[in-house]
Amino acid sequence: MSSSAKTYRYYLQTKNIEKMRHTYNSETELASKSKGKATRLKPIPKKDMTMMNCLERILEIVAGESLSAASIKRAQRYIQYVAERQKLNSMQTVLMALYINFSNDPCITLADIASELKCKNLKILCYQKEIDELEKKRILRKSGAHGPFDGYKINDGVMDALVANEPYVCKPRKASDLYELFSFVYNLLSLRKMEEIDTEELVVEINELYDENKEICFVDGLRKLILEDESVLLLSQMGRCLMNSNIKNVALDNFIYLFDEESVRARQLRALQNGSHELMKLGLIDFSMSNGFKDRGTFMLTDKARKILLDNVKIACYDEVNDEHTDILKPDAINEKQMIFDNTVSEQYDRLCGLLSDKNLNTVRQRLEEKNMSRGFSILFYGAPGTGKTEAVKQIARCTGREIMQINISRMRSMWVGQSEKNIKAVFDNYKEMCKRSERIPILLFNEADAIISSRIDNAKNSVDKMENSIQNIILQEMENFDGILIATTNLVKNFDKAFERRFLYKIEFTKPTEKARKKLWQTIMTTIDDSSAAFLAGKYQFSGGQIENVARKAVVDSILYGEDNVNLAKIEEYCKNEVIGKSNKVRIGF
Repeated sequence: MSSSAKTYRYYLQTKNIEKMRHTYNSETELASKSKGKATRLKPIPKKDMTMMNCLERILEIVAGESLSAASIKRAQRYIQYVAERQKLNSMQTVLMALYINFSNDPCITLADIASELKCKNLKILCYQKEIDELEKKRILRKSGAHGPFDGYKINDGVMDALVANEPYVCKPRKASDLYELFSFVYNLLSLRKMEEIDTEELVVEINELYDENKEICFVDGLRKLILEDESVLLLSQMGRCLMNSNIKNVALDNFIYLFDEESVRARQLRALQNGSHELMKLGLIDFSMSNGFKDRGTFMLTDKARKILLDNVKIACYDEVNDEHTDILKPDAINEKQMIFDNTVSEQYDRLCGLLSDKNLNTVRQRLEEKNMSRGFSILFYGAPGTGKTEAVKQIARCTGREIMQINISRMRSMWVGQSEKNIKAVFDNYKEMCKRSERIPILLFNEADAIISSRIDNAKNSVDKMENSIQNIILQEMENFDGILIATTNLVKNFDKAFERRFLYKIEFTKPTEKARKKLWQTIMTTIDDSSAAFLAGKYQFSGGQIENVARKAVVDSILYGEDNVNLAKIEEYCKNEVIGKSNKVRIGF
């Protein structure tokens, strides 16, 4: 039983009166039905008048009178008292009294009111405008099927206000933004989940809420789509999950409670699972992706729906790709580093930075599309370890303002049959979603991709070899129609698969730096050494940039521990000797 119904029942008990239908107050003189004449009721003293006892008295007077002018006139004193406080006209006040009489009923029909007045239904229909006004003031709310013979119920809070002898004021449901709108939606859906209202009532309430908030983007989009009531409920639930709980993928179970009729529920769920639902045909919702495959048990809003209904509102669960096999590196999180290469590598690196700038890339992609050519760019960085391949990708991302979606190849492999293939497929699906959400096309980075781009194994027999071949075939297929920016780095190219070689548009070899480049690296990384020391170290040790950086880090550690003066050329040489394993009979490891 609702709180308002309990309050009214308490009121009746404390006043020691019976149910108002066909009964009268014990303190009044009962109307005499003998000889067809009625006895005048004893007036309520002015000081004792309340809205509740005035409504009782109105009902006593008009019951069985077919809303005759004479009965209305006799009840005018009490009608006026209520009307002034509730801001109603006379007929609205009388109708309110009649509906209050059935306040415990979940659905009060016109037939109920007509029976109370002992008149035809058509008589009550003459006052439909007044009933509509009571609904607008939220004293009544619809309960039943659409049409002129709708049923109604007393709105929550009305009885509490009347018992307290206070005017009923409906709390406004005007939302300031999308988030507040869905807080109202959440409350209504909760009432349905607790079965305090049925599906028809929920539809009425949801539509009334949206009518009050037509300017909110979600409501505006819904009205333009012109959807069935069931579809509106489904989208409302998905919107609630997004805005209130940051849930992108909504399970089928979250829709079940929306529909109280088993046949309707079964029809809706069946249409969702087989992809024939109205919302899916219109491209507004789709199956969620799980490990690269569509999950028919969960659903998500499409980009089309988000654009129409949410006006591209940024939502946390859509802003980042959440996948255990990927890491997202933001461009502003990358520290600037001076990249030092030989002339050939430096020239190719600079050209690539220029190509991937916003202005140039957009122009090039447009021209390629006009010529019916692929707009995507797949790039291979190969060469010895420590030559700056990975750092080059990061610096390109930083200077072009692009995010990097980094793929950990080792974490993608699974002991379960078929799971590794699903993982790699999911990578490309997630990247495509990331492209749709990003202002700039992100970079898909396969770092240390030696295993996945090596030659495929002919006549693979064991499960591991078959898995590797399957992964490679998926990557080859995805690269064929790739529409973004893919960069793969590898240390080994001797066993490079020819099919991959063809799919990489640019292939840049990162060679070990020349003596001239090494000198510049020493001076750039270790700013404390002089020109002659840098030249000496560059000539004696054929180090990569990564190795020189390791030496520099050791020097920094020692300068912190023992003082800067302790790090001299002799000490640096010692670091250099320890950097190379296997060059002497005595290998020193550690400090």
